[in-house]
Amino acid sequence: MPKFFVNAENISDSKAYIDGDNARHLKKVLRVSVGDAVTLCDGKGTDYNTVVAEIGENGIVCDITSVCSNENEPKTKISLFQGLPKGDKFSYIVEKCVEAGVFEITPVELKNCVVKSTKKDYEKKVDRLRKVSEAASKQSGRGIIPEIHSLINLDELIKTKDEFDLLLFPYELAKDTTIKTPLKDFTGEKIAVIIGPEGGFSEKEANILIENGFVAVSLGKRILRTETAGAAAVFNIIYELEL
Repeated sequence: MPKFFVNAENISDSKAYIDGDNARHLKKVLRVSVGDAVTLCDGKGTDYNTVVAEIGENGIVCDITSVCSNENEPKTKISLFQGLPKGDKFSYIVEKCVEAGVFEITPVELKNCVVKSTKKDYEKKVDRLRKVSEAASKQSGRGIIPEIHSLINLDELIKTKDEFDLLLFPYELAKDTTIKTPLKDFTGEKIAVIIGPEGGFSEKEANILIENGFVAVSLGKRILRTETAGAAAVFNIIYELEL
């Protein structure tokens, strides 16, 4: 059964309205007919089982048959701060981390980033990355679409530290502390994870993070690429806390 995210204002007690790209995809690609079942989500954790009632030129009207809370959202809200990677790696990172269960993703400009980007340059890519997030959320049955935020620097990241219950950064020199250790007695809700770029963290950046409460952890004996480290961290956190 296909699943689509719709704006909450398009949902009433008994009807739901699908418009825009979603309606075009349903009509032209999936070729839905009246009577077909479609699952809708309001992006706030509620799923709606519906049946197509009307197919119009500008949209599709569905009858809501049942409503339920989405059960695929992790209880732990993991905010990923990703060192800005080169090329199209960020799309891959967004896709896999959303599938893994991340809550939100923010790119961070760090010293060893191969690509140097201004906030203005990065903003040109945000819409596309948000579409990647939405597609990955549909595919993995999520109840929300994780937000993709604007580019920030390390100082801006440090200013947000008090918003989180735990601060982690996977670091190749943290061989004696696995990610399990700080999670063992964790009872909070919000975790921040920062991943270095292709060139890794500089010594100065690592020291700044530690001084500001980030716990350096190991993801294992092998050094992961920047495009796989984030998803590995998210998977490990959710496994340790929720499975």
